[in-house]
Amino acid sequence: MTSEDFYTKFKEKGFLYSKEQIYNLFISLQTKPFVILSGISGSGKSKIIEIFAEILSENDSQYELVPVKPNWRDNRNVFGYHNLVNDTYSITPILKLILKAHSNPDKPYFLILDEMNLAKVEQYFADFLSLIETRRYTPSSIGTISDLKSVFSFPAGTSLSEAIIMSCLHINPNNVAMSIGDYRSDIFSTLWKETFFNGDPANWTPQYRTEINQKDSSSLPSRLAGKLLEGSDGSYKLKNYDTLDSASQVAFDSIKTTYESIKSQFFDIKQHSIQLHSNSVLKSNDSLPAYNSGDAFVQGSYPNYSYYVPQEIEIPLNLFVVGTVNVDETTHMFSPKVLDRSNVIEMNEVNLESILNKPEYSNNDNLADDNYFFATDIAPLKINLSHTAHVIEFESQFKTQFDDIFKINESLKKYNKHFGYRVFNEVSNYCLNAISQSSSANITVATDIQILQKILPKLHGSAEQLFNPLMSILSLCLSNDSNNLSAQSEYTEEEFENILNDLNNGPGENNEQLNSLFKYPRTAKKIIRMIQNLMYNGFTSFIE
Repeated sequence: MTSEDFYTKFKEKGFLYSKEQIYNLFISLQTKPFVILSGISGSGKSKIIEIFAEILSENDSQYELVPVKPNWRDNRNVFGYHNLVNDTYSITPILKLILKAHSNPDKPYFLILDEMNLAKVEQYFADFLSLIETRRYTPSSIGTISDLKSVFSFPAGTSLSEAIIMSCLHINPNNVAMSIGDYRSDIFSTLWKETFFNGDPANWTPQYRTEINQKDSSSLPSRLAGKLLEGSDGSYKLKNYDTLDSASQVAFDSIKTTYESIKSQFFDIKQHSIQLHSNSVLKSNDSLPAYNSGDAFVQGSYPNYSYYVPQEIEIPLNLFVVGTVNVDETTHMFSPKVLDRSNVIEMNEVNLESILNKPEYSNNDNLADDNYFFATDIAPLKINLSHTAHVIEFESQFKTQFDDIFKINESLKKYNKHFGYRVFNEVSNYCLNAISQSSSANITVATDIQILQKILPKLHGSAEQLFNPLMSILSLCLSNDSNNLSAQSEYTEEEFENILNDLNNGPGENNEQLNSLFKYPRTAKKIIRMIQNLMYNGFTSFIE
């Protein structure tokens, strides 16, 4: 499916969302399969994920909308329970979806929890939140030539340089200077030697060294290694991506994409299971008169198909959970545990111009970037588990944006409101995912969205607690050429009033000013609103 077809399908359903909203939802789910949609009632929170799921699913068995009820106090409403009276298993729609997802691991499945904060999420969803945090990559099992040959062979015409770059990616993920001999003995280089090298074995070592040391830029890709590696005294590492010319970047991106595809076939994600009952297997308490028996957990014959529930089960890697929330006197606020494990996407935009096609109804507070969208085709939606390698790569490729995240954390540390490794991992993963999916996506926009969705949601409290922490983040959002605001760690309310005056007393009234003053305007806009609430109400929260 092309990117334009994907966007058109939303419009055909009669609902209009910005390309940035749709792309952000996709990348957020790819980064972490748990997203919270907050915003005013009627802003399209439930519909965007319903339509999203419909488009990416073959049929309606791949998604389930479950209204959360106020009396959900434990995990029985999620995972069901063993009914000891008749020795069956009382199954839930959520567990049915989990079993379907396990039976079809190559298809995405979507759980939509409508008004998920009507009950305390920390109670009924505690097991799910804990289980998804136990996911870990096992070490790569690419250990032998036969392992590699089972899924990959170099196509005709592959240069030695391309094999060298793959060896760098394979054995040197942290990109530190390593011996040329280490690269030469790696299995990617060895496979290239077995496939293409027909010369005197004594010439293999000098040819390998020459390929790296040759700096002739006119013969890409045959001398690409000389362009991409740097070092001396026989030790080399990959150059910083931002220092490469455009032709070298394109060549490197192609090699890395191939390598990542190979690597994904040699990694397994391990995780803990939840025990559902103590028997070996239990029949569910309901029948399925018209269900397709292709499900591995469904047994029986028409018209009495039934689910058979295993003793324990993992959360399937192809299950994506989205919860919608409203905030009023009937709902519960989220704990840091919940917010830390999700991307919180705020949906408060109401744009009548898109419906009426009349400029006088234009929504002037929309900062959405239409270039923040898929480049061409829509890739399959699959989880990309966040880990420290993403932090290393993010810092290497986009040091300016990484340093901004680091500075924000350092500024919050003074107030004991800083974040941990999980947030660093997931922010880095999100930004890398956004750029890898689209050449038009701006890394600054991706970073802005992540500060907004991963850092700000946990900040709530009184003016005494939050005024200076929020102002310190606001100062770090400033553009380098912002002359009318000064970057400082603490501000007075009078100084903040001056900032509002610079923005015509309304951060939503002039997006041009927001974009000119702040390199992260989405974050700045939200912070200004939160500080206004502090000044007027004495309290503020990201989710309103």
